[in-house]
Amino acid sequence: MKGMGMLKAKRLLANTLSVGALAVAIIPAKADAQASVQASPSTETSLADIIVTAQKRSESMQRVPVAVSSVSSEGLQNAAITGLADIKTAIPGLSADQGVGILILHLRGIGTVANGPGIENPVALYVDGVYYGTQNVGLIGFNNIARIEVLKGPQGTLFGRNATGGLVQVVTEDPGQTFKTRGNISYGNFNTVNAALYAGGPVSAVLATDFALSFNRRDGWGTNLANGTDVFGVKHDIALRSKTVFTPGNAKFTLIGDYNVHEGSDNATGIFNGFRGVGNPAPVVYPQRWDTNTNVQPLLESRSYGVSVKSEFDVGSVNVSNLTAYRNVNFDSLFDYDGGPLPITSVRILQRDQQFSNELQLSGGDPSGLRWLAGAFYYWSKASINPNDVGFSDNPLFNPSFPVGTIRIFGHQTTDSLAGFAQVTLPITDTLSLTGGARYTSEKRSLESNTAAVLLVPGTPTVPVGPTITAERRFNRPTFRGAVEFKPSSTVLLYASVNTGFKSGGYNVTTPNDPAYGPEKITAYELGEKVELFDRRVRLNSSVFYYDYKDIQVIRAEATGVGVINGARARIYGLDADAVIKVNSVLDVTGSVTLLDAKFRDFPVAPFATPGGGVPLRDGDASGNRLPYAPKTTFSLNGTYRIPTGADQLVLSGTVLHSGSYYFEPDNIAKQRAYTSFNAIARFEIDNGRYYVEAFGKNLGNVAVTSVVLTNPTGASNTSLQPPRTYGVTLGFKM
Repeated sequence: MKGMGMLKAKRLLANTLSVGALAVAIIPAKADAQASVQASPSTETSLADIIVTAQKRSESMQRVPVAVSSVSSEGLQNAAITGLADIKTAIPGLSADQGVGILILHLRGIGTVANGPGIENPVALYVDGVYYGTQNVGLIGFNNIARIEVLKGPQGTLFGRNATGGLVQVVTEDPGQTFKTRGNISYGNFNTVNAALYAGGPVSAVLATDFALSFNRRDGWGTNLANGTDVFGVKHDIALRSKTVFTPGNAKFTLIGDYNVHEGSDNATGIFNGFRGVGNPAPVVYPQRWDTNTNVQPLLESRSYGVSVKSEFDVGSVNVSNLTAYRNVNFDSLFDYDGGPLPITSVRILQRDQQFSNELQLSGGDPSGLRWLAGAFYYWSKASINPNDVGFSDNPLFNPSFPVGTIRIFGHQTTDSLAGFAQVTLPITDTLSLTGGARYTSEKRSLESNTAAVLLVPGTPTVPVGPTITAERRFNRPTFRGAVEFKPSSTVLLYASVNTGFKSGGYNVTTPNDPAYGPEKITAYELGEKVELFDRRVRLNSSVFYYDYKDIQVIRAEATGVGVINGARARIYGLDADAVIKVNSVLDVTGSVTLLDAKFRDFPVAPFATPGGGVPLRDGDASGNRLPYAPKTTFSLNGTYRIPTGADQLVLSGTVLHSGSYYFEPDNIAKQRAYTSFNAIARFEIDNGRYYVEAFGKNLGNVAVTSVVLTNPTGASNTSLQPPRTYGVTLGFKM
């Protein structure tokens, strides 16, 4: 079987560019015609240039030998994308879900649903160059996005140990010397209210500032049948963000501050539809899929804030950049761990994440000649639980640990990480260039944790459970990049690359008696092409890739929390194909396709559930099973049509997303069936877009798609779902 997989991979690699070109010819793929910060060089029927920072400098996407997709603010609006969890409709190789109140990212089959102190996602999230080390803030609101970039494949050289699978980078708008203001308010089903306001402009000839505010609230998508209360609702979500840019002479200083507060029941979980819960011999079937039936009403509260300062200036021919950032997140989540109506187990997590980072970067060279970049990156974080409470029933019939009523875990994990990196692109001829890069990371992880039990006896005394646990480990790892790029013309780029990456090891603070888990490692081989045709009216980008993925960090649910283990080796190969067609001045067609084969090669001791659930977890052999969140085929297609009527314009846009079936856990038992969803908008713009009214609909077929399944030790497969059909009307202005 392994030989067959390698043979398939070789055949796929052997047909690289021809297969990619054929795929994008058959299924138009995604790129965004309006994602550029530059104007189109020719006519209104030519595609605009897309500027990205995939190599930590501003470059045309078509000149970067990296598989990268970019979506602009206009592209987001036309695809009815209102948050990071919706971005998969434009980039189907990316699985972005909101589940149990956090952002869950998978890219080309790599990702995790684990969430806990110091646990990071191998698909990293950056906002304006600042790394967000916790998934607890991935669902915060933005209303001043300039573009979202998705870099596919390991980015270990320039972005470090947290980007095994790639990264998502949100770039917000800079205030400039022209005053801008815009806002909107919308109302939709589930009594959903969204409002946003942005204002920015000059304070002086060298100083500009802005302010962005967004607000969201909605009733729940479902009902907790145990008490008749809404679930999957948002009481309020408020996000504030401000950016100030100071440009004296040839220097630039950027100060950014943000604050977010959130309260809701969007961390709700239930039993995977058709599976059995604890103490329930019959399969669970809810009246409607977004219902739950838990004796504990879910509650999620979070507050986060951050500040960053970026300094940019030139010293002779060298560009110097330094980015310093601090972030703080307080996360409070209460939910039913067994997912059912019986008073068996509940969990309340009080988690605080603090992080500080500083990146110094030096760069230079000629855009058409030698280009180089070097720097150093320091990252510190302290992730604490104060405490993590696991509550058990006061009824001995449901509590085998009676008289223990609550297990309380206090502790923290500290990360100290220092890395140096460099990358050089050397032109060999006018059309051929070589790129080499390296990074060395030295990271120390420290653990301190203690556990206590609250007893169900008079006085409810708290007694320690074992001694305080302290531990420390250091992880040192080099990562590399090598690439060759061939530019036979100004509109064609061919490239081949080899990249390595790793995600550092760490400790399980909520299961402190578990040993430390080690780093996961990946080597990625990629061949790609980027082509523009017909006077830049058609853009075709595609790549084929093969990953050797080792020591994968896999989650294992335990009685007191989610732990991480190393237990697998996998191989992943596939095809990405992206394109955009500018049919004429009023019609754009965009889309993308990803073909993926991602399987465990060796995983003999994997956590296994029992089909149908309700039976405690056991160990099993997952070798040959598909990786979680890795559908074999995904594609999206978007068409945007503009009907001008003088100074007014009607914009019609529709998006279809199709995903093949996929599994949620290594045992390949709980499965999401293949699905197709549709989004649509109709927007009437008045007075050259100064005012607009828009009707929107998302998931118009009301398809029930599961976001996450996590089977706990009792055998209950807890789950949450993506949004149902939503629709509404928006009024807005742009000045």
